[in-house]
Amino acid sequence: MTDKISDENRDPKGLFLPGNRGGPGRPKGRGNLFPMSLKDDILEAYQQLGGIAWLVQLGRAEPQVFAALLARLLPKQLEADIEVTQSTGPTRIEMVIIDPAQRGPD
Repeated sequence: MTDKISDENRDPKGLFLPGNRGGPGRPKGRGNLFPMSLKDDILEAYQQLGGIAWLVQLGRAEPQVFAALLARLLPKQLEADIEVTQSTGPTRIEMVIIDPAQRGPD
């Protein structure tokens, strides 16, 4: 750290001076690092609480908490190709949603 203290972009404690970005940071699009052991621990706690039965009970007892949990798990954005066709009838409209992952190359 002694090399960093002598850096002109840092204060005597080694902290970056105001207005200095410091470095490139985490690349855009890369998620936070999350240890696999923590994921395993959360899964173990979920199993010990009762798994799906616990989630059902949570949904009944605390619907706001369950909805908040569900909102964090659902994708924020859905990409789909939508094809809309109208038949000869005046009110019938058919909509087909195509999953881009299942669509062939363009």
